[in-house]
Amino acid sequence: MGFAIPSDVVESVYRQIRKYGHVHRGQLGIVAQDITPEMVQVLKLPQESGAITADVLPGGPADRAGLKIEDIIVGVNGSEIKRAHDLQSFIYGQALDSDVTMTVRRGDQTLSLKMKVIERADDPQRFADMVDPEKNVIPQLGILVVELDEKMKDLLPGLRHSYGLVIAAESSDSPYSGESLKVGDVIYEVNHVPAVTIRAVTSTLAALKSGNPVVIQVERDGKLMYVTLELE
Repeated sequence: MGFAIPSDVVESVYRQIRKYGHVHRGQLGIVAQDITPEMVQVLKLPQESGAITADVLPGGPADRAGLKIEDIIVGVNGSEIKRAHDLQSFIYGQALDSDVTMTVRRGDQTLSLKMKVIERADDPQRFADMVDPEKNVIPQLGILVVELDEKMKDLLPGLRHSYGLVIAAESSDSPYSGESLKVGDVIYEVNHVPAVTIRAVTSTLAALKSGNPVVIQVERDGKLMYVTLELE
């Protein structure tokens, strides 16, 4: 089984990995869906193809450009949009700050709206730019972390504690077994020891042996939870 990946997506991913070491995910502040026959009938849409705008995030690029709910997106930068997946693939392939000209149908009108691709505010990969592989590593867990400071608090409003370590990157081959830590998790405790600094966590883990259990309290998607694992 083979999969075809558009060349512009490959090029964008390649450029970003070369420049940043990872991929920044962009957005236009849109929630788009495929158009169904029921939508055409009930909402009295002018066509069945395209991607219908289900939501426009307030203050985002699409909102500032004038896109509205129920607008039908039929093209971007000259490429035809037949369904929501076409739009998602296009955005994924664009570099941050790229210019986008969107063609939309609104009733009997056809409009051209201009906007820029911005970084997803909730993309955990954005923290990877903040770490030094030598200074920010917790080798026992195979992760790179950022200590929670005022800058991080601005990026992650509403956290449960004023301290912690934000996971910015993780190894594809984790040196532990059990449940998985995830990029974006905020570590608050490791075996009951507060994760105030990187050194505090590495020291706690260094005192353990292979096979010892580790219970880590994290905040994930706004919820506190325990992650249980064993060091290898």
